[in-house]
Amino acid sequence: MKNEKLSIKRYSSYKDSGVEWLGEVPEHWKIKRLKDLTKILTCGLASTPEYVSEQVGVPFLSAQNVRPNRLDLSKYSYISKQLHKQLTKYRKPQRNDVLVTRVGAGIGDACIIDTDFEFSIYVSLTHIRTNNQLLLSFLVYFFGTAYLSILNKAGTPDGGGQGNLNVKNVNRFLIPTPPLPEQKAIAHYLDTKTAQCDRKIALLTQKAKLYGNLKQSLINETVTRGLDKTVPMCDRGVEWLGEVPEHWEIKRLKEVIVGSLTYGANETATDSNPQHPRFIRITDFSENEELRNETFKSLPPDVAQKYLLKEGDILFARSGATIGKTFHFKNYQGKACYAGYLIKARPKSNILSSTFLSYYTKSGFYNTWKSQIFIKATIENISAEKYGFFLFIPLPPLCEQKAITDYLDTKIAQIDKIIQTINTQIEKLKELRKTLINDVVTGKIKVTENL
Repeated sequence: MKNEKLSIKRYSSYKDSGVEWLGEVPEHWKIKRLKDLTKILTCGLASTPEYVSEQVGVPFLSAQNVRPNRLDLSKYSYISKQLHKQLTKYRKPQRNDVLVTRVGAGIGDACIIDTDFEFSIYVSLTHIRTNNQLLLSFLVYFFGTAYLSILNKAGTPDGGGQGNLNVKNVNRFLIPTPPLPEQKAIAHYLDTKTAQCDRKIALLTQKAKLYGNLKQSLINETVTRGLDKTVPMCDRGVEWLGEVPEHWEIKRLKEVIVGSLTYGANETATDSNPQHPRFIRITDFSENEELRNETFKSLPPDVAQKYLLKEGDILFARSGATIGKTFHFKNYQGKACYAGYLIKARPKSNILSSTFLSYYTKSGFYNTWKSQIFIKATIENISAEKYGFFLFIPLPPLCEQKAITDYLDTKIAQIDKIIQTINTQIEKLKELRKTLINDVVTGKIKVTENL
């Protein structure tokens, strides 16, 4: 295909598809039910099996193994050979079949099995084998159209939500079906164009990662080494911290805060009164410490009174997937309190800048400390006592803390702006990719191949 040329234009004539989400399709295209284009359309095992070791088992794939246009075999469980034999007696996944994710964040992700690898599938996957009227890659691109997002808003054909791609509903999906040569041209065009998009996205993602690493390095270096690299260094006996400037102190967290570390309110977040103090939970703040407006909850003033936050307070997550995550309470308009899975530390402003402490909790040294705490614990939980006694804080003179935080504020803002610009470019490319797939697969634009 060295001399192959691809071009795009509109079809000469269109007709009403009779399908609301599709609108008009090219005159010569047909609309068919997916079940009429397949030999197999089923889902995997509906119950959680008993898993076995790799030595005696057969791979068992689930939703995590299907990515858009790619089968991911990096991680999976194993089931017994006997169960595998039962599951695959009549419907064995094989090369050139299609797998589609039925549930979760990746719902609708589809890929072609491009290996002779033997496996069974869980109920979270749909297994499809097409007949000779439907090209595999065309079907995979169909699952990348706007159809599933429309179902998500309007409900599935039987009125249910899209949270689960029920096989009965998938069977009834109405597919725009061009002649096979056109399906091939469409799939090849999209292979070329989406690959170009994916390469650009991968390069931009790597670029954003490099800037993220630079940001992390700046924080690591500055909050434990300072700005003046010529000052003498010394080891204060904290293994995970290493050397710090000789004139700095090292203090336990409990020594540099007002009062003690305190837990938040164990209350159910049911109130959304904007006149009441905001009830801050772990899920309310992002990695960039921005409060999410859409998750706003509040507590009645009398309940919140004991847990009200002051400017400069630092909140530590004490358990769960976000354990160790911190939030710097600052520049908030109004009153706020905090939830029971958070621990409040109020730095002594005459010896410790809350901004310096916040930056320190974003450092790799802090993360190393967390990891060591987990090794010593039976569960991932850092109590107020552990934070207070085991977390050591490097303590420069207050004027030096200000110089460090001013420097980081400037540098980090510059890096964050660059990362934000890159992420915007990535989102635009992803949207362009989606739009392109949708327009080509639904016949809004025509692809021709001239060999």
